[in-house]
Amino acid sequence: LAALAVASVTSLVHATSLGGDFVYDDHRFIELNESLRSVPLVAAFTDPETASHTDGITADIYRPLRTLLFSLQYQVFASERPDGTVDFNLPWWHLISVLLHALNAVLVLHLLMRLLRGAVLPAALGALVFALHPLTSESVAWLSSQGDLLALTLLLAGLIVMERPGIGRTIGGTGLFLLACLAKESALMLPLLLPLRDVALPREDFDAPTPWLRTTWIRVGVLAGVASLYFALRTAVLPGLAQVGHVDGSVFATARAMLHGLGWYMGQLLLPLGFSFDTRIDGPLRWSDPEVWVGLGVLGTLIAAGVLGLVRRRYLLAFAALGFLVTLGPV
Repeated sequence: LAALAVASVTSLVHATSLGGDFVYDDHRFIELNESLRSVPLVAAFTDPETASHTDGITADIYRPLRTLLFSLQYQVFASERPDGTVDFNLPWWHLISVLLHALNAVLVLHLLMRLLRGAVLPAALGALVFALHPLTSESVAWLSSQGDLLALTLLLAGLIVMERPGIGRTIGGTGLFLLACLAKESALMLPLLLPLRDVALPREDFDAPTPWLRTTWIRVGVLAGVASLYFALRTAVLPGLAQVGHVDGSVFATARAMLHGLGWYMGQLLLPLGFSFDTRIDGPLRWSDPEVWVGLGVLGTLIAAGVLGLVRRRYLLAFAALGFLVTLGPV
């Protein structure tokens, strides 16, 4: 019942996105991308130009699973008009995004139910905060972010599969991790999230035995190997990692901008009053700027809370604080 309620509320609230049009990168990733006209099953993994319309744009994305998802939706929903133009039937595309987000909310509910020892109400409230927070509106309403939604689905599924011991669960969770990376590179943080989550799992639940720490570290090693395999594949297809260079060519300037951004993002989480689509941080920043110190304060507070949770065996606090930082790692 809790899962049904969370999924229903999530779908109803985000249903307003069904009337949305193509926005921003949707034009190059979907509307103008000729590769989607046929399912590029092999090319999506070997040719980065299948991900985007590349006329005058350098191929800079490697998310083959997202490309295949777009291609499948094109085959099912799109139709060519007599004049040669394409009717994409966008409400159906947006419905896929809404359903993926609703599924993710249910997976978050499951994850929290186990961490909170079966407490339904707080787990449901946590899942709804995740599902309905205004910051999620971009991922749901913007078609280009279907890769984010799909990667999160696979990452959460991997965490849930590996809630218990077993070789089959290790293999299944590892496979889901690889697929998540192929949907969006931000899923690479799973090897760091897994031990934090496993430590936070209750140990006294005999109906759902928790993996021993030895099992957790073996899984971390396996996941790290898969991450290396992903990096090798990605580098062979698309050299380089970052889409942009350092701010002013300086690692330190980038670090200051990152701290400013961390403070800004925390502010948006706690007080989401809206922000422009392209939020730009004016630079170059100095170490004496208050925005940089706010970011340092946020970073220090989260690290201190995580370490305190580990020392005092409040592992749920450690998972929340350090897990938050881990998920922001790719950014």
